Amino acid sequence: FQIYQTIFNGIAVCIVAYFYCTKFNLAENKLRQSNQKLMQMASLDTLTGLSNRRSMNEYLSVLEFENNRTGKTFCIAIGDVDLFKKVNDNYGHDTGDFILVTLSEMFQNIMKGRGRVARWGGEEFLFCFEGMSIQQATTALEVLRLQIEKKAFQYKEHTLNITMTFGLEEYS
Repeated sequence: FQIYQTIFNGIAVCIVAYFYCTKFNLAENKLRQSNQKLMQMASLDTLTGLSNRRSMNEYLSVLEFENNRTGKTFCIAIGDVDLFKKVNDNYGHDTGDFILVTLSEMFQNIMKGRGRVARWGGEEFLFCFEGMSIQQATTALEVLRLQIEKKAFQYKEHTLNITMTFGLEEYS
């Protein structure tokens, strides 16, 4: 009888341990997913979906380290939407938000395989061109500047023409 009771108790403990381990693993997976979402939320601009200033600063630190270690070049550009305050004042913040989101999509397209872009401030964006000379980055920015200048931004009944000003420097 003692042998059966010991075996039964052992099996019962194993079953209870299995269910607690399973429950613990599910909770741990949920926690990991939540942490991943929080990390993503902390590094992205909520309106544009671009990197935010904090995550871009981290990225710049990595590029700076790589530059010091290997000499890999990179260029940094800042772009500002010209007369953006007038857009918000004359057409409303929803129109301004539409402009920023549309521009962000254009930025992501031009930066594919070239580096990263972040929303740096209200209507300011920081571009990092990895492994590119200043001439290559200038060419990419000029293509982008012309695309923006030629695009008619249509939001509801308003059609707007937008321009941007860029400043560019090679890291040293």
